[in-house]
Amino acid sequence: MTIDSGGIWLAAILGAIGGFAIGWLQDSGLEFPSLVWNQTPRFLKLGVVGPIGVGALAAVISYLINLPKDLAPFIVLGLTSGLGGSGILKGYVNGKKASNAEANRQAFRSGVQRVIDQAGARVPFNVPAELQAVLDADNARTQASGVAL
Repeated sequence: MTIDSGGIWLAAILGAIGGFAIGWLQDSGLEFPSLVWNQTPRFLKLGVVGPIGVGALAAVISYLINLPKDLAPFIVLGLTSGLGGSGILKGYVNGKKASNAEANRQAFRSGVQRVIDQAGARVPFNVPAELQAVLDADNARTQASGVAL
């Protein structure tokens, strides 16, 4: 196959179909676009349109980078790019959220540890033990959720 506008449009359509499928599967049904008015700032939730657009774009990029020679690989490439494009983007966003949550948790733990170290030398009552209990509770919650340091 050669690069032509028909191939690009077909790749976009196949990617959109893959994006639609992954949007439907990941969100347990179709979520239509909607405006969110009850929050500040107000915003537009794309719903299933987001994965469709990402899937179409991923399929076009895959088509342009890895030009298939026959129709069957072209169809497979378009559909899997559409499925994977949205999945990769969602995985990146979820990974970013997890790393930010872990960074916040580490900052909390280091702050509590610093207070324990400082209070242990100067405070006559049992503040370090109470703060250690906070750290122990955080460790128990972490082990229960399956997230490890």
